[in-house]
Amino acid sequence: MSETRLALVKGKALKYRVRRHPRARSWKLTVSRDQGLVVTMPPGQNLAGIDELLKECEEWLELNVSREGVWEGPAIRPIATGTEILWLGIARRLEISALSGGRKLRRMEIGSGILKMELPADEVLHPRPALINFLKKKAKEDLIWRVEYWSLITGLVPSKVIVGERNTRWGSCSSQGTLSFCYRLVMAPPAVIDCIVVHELCHLKFCNHGKDFYGLLESFLPDYHQTHNWLTENATSVSL
Repeated sequence: MSETRLALVKGKALKYRVRRHPRARSWKLTVSRDQGLVVTMPPGQNLAGIDELLKECEEWLELNVSREGVWEGPAIRPIATGTEILWLGIARRLEISALSGGRKLRRMEIGSGILKMELPADEVLHPRPALINFLKKKAKEDLIWRVEYWSLITGLVPSKVIVGERNTRWGSCSSQGTLSFCYRLVMAPPAVIDCIVVHELCHLKFCNHGKDFYGLLESFLPDYHQTHNWLTENATSVSL
């Protein structure tokens, strides 16, 4: 259950979403380009404390909301011919056109600096779903291959791999050994994707971020710290 509200932060209007989560034990603020500001709160609590919370955090809010450009809510990138989309860390210019000859089946082609999208006429003006479906399909292929590759090297094998949309984390490892990844990882450079994949594989052995976990991660990727923050520093580039 969620609702959208407005607040005044540093004299500027800020649109945010309140989300009640059954497992939440305290208030939590998160800011991202695709979600905007989200205030997560335990079920059963009233909204009376939100204004005070936002006031206490207004310095942090101003910095992070401005950085992500989400004062008016989630930032939606326009998807049209000319828009640049990262693919494995390299910018590709979208070229969107209508299918000819009455054809209905979408055609997608990744070229040198270009991502061509031939779509049914009724999708040309609204190509975002087609692009997302394409990225999800390619991301699943790429990430499953990388998990298999790194499993051979590390000896750590998950029970299952899921690729889809994730709003808060790029990857996760469940207690049952399932690895889950955000499809937008395929927009990042290969070294960054590998870092996330190996990070989650290491959680199959250590379900924490302690010394042993990072020792294991570093044994496979000695320079992981050089790529670990790329996704945070380039959040705008890997959003849709």
